[in-house]
Amino acid sequence: MPSPSLRVEVERPGADVALLRLHGRLAGPTASRRLTDVAHTLPVAVRRVVLDMNGVEYMDGAGVGSVAQLCCAARGAGHRLVLAGMNPRVKRILDASGFLPMVELADSADGALAASQGASQAPVARG
Repeated sequence: MPSPSLRVEVERPGADVALLRLHGRLAGPTASRRLTDVAHTLPVAVRRVVLDMNGVEYMDGAGVGSVAQLCCAARGAGHRLVLAGMNPRVKRILDASGFLPMVELADSADGALAASQGASQAPVARG
């Protein structure tokens, strides 16, 4: 049974990197507020935000909107946002919205983190 709400775990694998691991349903206004609230707590030193969507079980239009808002807020604060680990359903939803070409993508959070540290030769792709 899917999780009834969104849970966000924040990790700091590097001084200038924040990893936001999403679990559950990215849907409705409550999930959107949760994601926005977490994003506003990121320190100024963070230059790159990796949004690990591997644990997202469901996403609706409000979820797409919250990811778009996070992207705009990240850019406005001078952060780079990378979406990582999307399951095929979530990727289709974001692709149908026309949002994916505007963000960096990675197959996994580990891949995005390795690329951010220059430890990987695999490029982070645009949607």
